[in-house]
Amino acid sequence: MDLRDYPMPFFEEAGSPMFVPPQNEMALAWRRKVAEFDGYTFVTAEYNHSMPAVLKNALDYAYAEFVRKPVTFVAYGGWAAPVPLSN
Repeated sequence: MDLRDYPMPFFEEAGSPMFVPPQNEMALAWRRKVAEFDGYTFVTAEYNHSMPAVLKNALDYAYAEFVRKPVTFVAYGGWAAPVPLSN
């Protein structure tokens, strides 16, 4: 799946999807698609030592679809310690 196929607005629902289903139709389509799978591997860029906002937003729209299912993240990006300058 590609999140570009599910353009959701930034999360602004009345409550947590743990208790209240989202009202946004695209978010509901995302949840239905996510529910089809038994586990997930997210391949994503690293942003500020975490996931990008678009992925975090998509995860915020779902809850029950991920409960008790295996998830792994493969991130690309990098961080390197600064190289000391020689005196």
